[in-house]
Amino acid sequence: MKSRIFEVIPGTPESVPYQSFLAKELTVGIIGLGNIGTKTGLLAQKIGYNVIAWNRTKKDTSPIMQVSLDELFAQSDIISLHLRTNEETKYFLNETTLSTTKKGVMIVNAGGGKLIDQKALYAAMQSGQVAGAGLDVWTEDEYLHQIAALDTAIVTPCISWFTQDALHNLSNTIVDNILSFVE
Repeated sequence: MKSRIFEVIPGTPESVPYQSFLAKELTVGIIGLGNIGTKTGLLAQKIGYNVIAWNRTKKDTSPIMQVSLDELFAQSDIISLHLRTNEETKYFLNETTLSTTKKGVMIVNAGGGKLIDQKALYAAMQSGQVAGAGLDVWTEDEYLHQIAALDTAIVTPCISWFTQDALHNLSNTIVDNILSFVE
């Protein structure tokens, strides 16, 4: 897979492989307003994105505006998933729901692997309905490898939490728990 991050392509602006946008021009749709989903929405607002959200139950998440799922799919340029995987949320994004999203949407899955039907996601990426995907959680199947091979996909093995600070905090928590148990 060839990286195009710093590749300069001569010619007209139309020949540039990627288009960038100002944050204020984009709407981020957060699905799931638990702790991480809410913090993601607030951070996106601070950067300048317009943020809307959907949650199974209404929550006080001002200044994040809650909308219906249909509105979120129709308005969002970026959809960020922050749901727990269970029978109710399995394949939350599927062929039907992906077909109702704004054309060219970008999908980020930070929730659970089975939230997305990867066969449907791959087809939506191939058709241009979905412009790109960032998957930090996923299920192992034939479509994962096809998605990962696309230039418009980033697939990581559930390591978005894996920072020096997180490891330090985890170590401190483990030591504190052991000391509490011993005392």
